[in-house]
Amino acid sequence: MASNQGGWINNVTRLAIYQRDGMACVWCKRGIECKGVILSLDHIVCVSSVGSTNAASNLITCCKQCNEQRGTKSVKEFAFIIKRNDDNAKNLIRKIKYHLNKPLDRAAAKAAIASRA
Repeated sequence: MASNQGGWINNVTRLAIYQRDGMACVWCKRGIECKGVILSLDHIVCVSSVGSTNAASNLITCCKQCNEQRGTKSVKEFAFIIKRNDDNAKNLIRKIKYHLNKPLDRAAAKAAIASRA
């Protein structure tokens, strides 16, 4: 289930980010097909940090559980916690950078939202 958490980002952009990231948490890979998973957005540069933005280039899809566990930990710190060893953490960080560089398909997201209305 995807979450609509307030008005800080519009629904088209939120869905486009979810779609860019395969409708699954970038951290743990659990997606909407998993029972009880609630998707949210995670700021790469934490909201509490200087330089944080709500731009798509600073947001990845994550499940509520990973978002809460990460808190204000850096991407590197949390990647190591999730993956438990340096090689896997580096691969996860590369994957996150890959997702952030993929363009958003706002037209597809807008069409998906319109089809539900």
